[in-house]
Amino acid sequence: MDKDIHINELAAKKKLWLWLPSLYFVKGIPYAVLTILAMVVFKRMGLSNGVVTFYISWFLLGWIAKPLWRPVVDTLITRRFWVLLTELLMAALLYVISIVMVKDSWLGYSFFYMLLLSVVACTHDVAVNNYYIEQLNRHSSPRFVVIRRIFSGISLLIVSGVMAMVGGNMEVITRRIDNSWAFVFYLLSIVVAIFFIYHLIVLRRPSDDMPIVYRFSVKKFRRMFRRRAVAFFRKPKALHSIIFLVLYPVSFGLLTRVSVLFLIDRPSYGGLGLSPQDFGFVEGTVGVSALIVGGIFGLLLKSRFGLRRSLLLMTLSLLLAPLPFLLLSFELPQELFFISICIAAEHFLIGFGLNAYLAYLEHFSRGIHSSAHKGMSMAITAFSLMVTGMISGDWQEAVGYQNYFTYVTISGFIMIIVLPLVYAKDLPHSSKDE
Repeated sequence: MDKDIHINELAAKKKLWLWLPSLYFVKGIPYAVLTILAMVVFKRMGLSNGVVTFYISWFLLGWIAKPLWRPVVDTLITRRFWVLLTELLMAALLYVISIVMVKDSWLGYSFFYMLLLSVVACTHDVAVNNYYIEQLNRHSSPRFVVIRRIFSGISLLIVSGVMAMVGGNMEVITRRIDNSWAFVFYLLSIVVAIFFIYHLIVLRRPSDDMPIVYRFSVKKFRRMFRRRAVAFFRKPKALHSIIFLVLYPVSFGLLTRVSVLFLIDRPSYGGLGLSPQDFGFVEGTVGVSALIVGGIFGLLLKSRFGLRRSLLLMTLSLLLAPLPFLLLSFELPQELFFISICIAAEHFLIGFGLNAYLAYLEHFSRGIHSSAHKGMSMAITAFSLMVTGMISGDWQEAVGYQNYFTYVTISGFIMIIVLPLVYAKDLPHSSKDE
């Protein structure tokens, strides 16, 4: 009898490999499209840095508002249904964006549909995480966390690396910028559609994949949201933690938007002037690979020594992250190898350092409503990144790249200032305490 149970558990674990990597690969696609690829496209279409960062920052609105409709996804219909529905909608929206990119009023249309894409992507996040947590409760394994990180990173590599190269090559072939990037969005819609069909086949609904309620009720929705929100703000040191969640990523938010624009901006404006092909290699391939390695290295270190012992080192890593771009802005090198080394160093530092922030976010979200509170914490983070992103482009245009990266480096000391708010005895000292 025990042998049969063991065999069934092994078979169930093997089935996880049919959908776990692919789900998190698809999950990373819209985020990469909205945060990196869209910046390249908007810049190639002739928009200024201030306009680009302003529009791109609005795409975080979906992540900010995610806690508002999370109870609907949690309680209405099934997890499998939401995963499949959102993937179908993502494929459709990417296809529509490919059509509107060639219209005269492309900016308004593409902004609207990308904003819808952010909402759908956030809903997909909730559905995928719910589906994963349901399976994790029965088949938990630490390696699954690493697998999720790797395949989310691979989608970032494909979108910001391979697809950027495809767009650049299409510009050379067609001599049309709008058609070239429309073709990229068309390819991405096909990729997501293929995975939708694949998940339609492999995502079998377990017996316990059932909604908590069967009929939507505004009263129940309000009650559930209010209960979760009240519990969130009643957590120990809630105010300190919220201040930390808002201010800690300020330097990262100021850096991440403008650094992409710096790589592709013209040398006459102080940028490096990389072609989309070179950008795809440097940022999308070398940079994302370093980001994945840094993230995994930080995850292993945190697992080995705990959050409390790792927090200071990872904060120092984020503090140093703007320095490679500060160096590039003064040197303005043309050698792709030197640029790649700097980008790899910056991405490794960010990938390594962000583990501290994400680990604290997980620590703060623990409790009876852990998934909902994690979503609320991520919404606070998205708000911070949205505000810093909106001002970053105009600020850079006002002071130039050299001064801007200098100010970003200085702003990193905000992390040191707010660190004492959460660096307390109750932080896990080792992985056994987490």
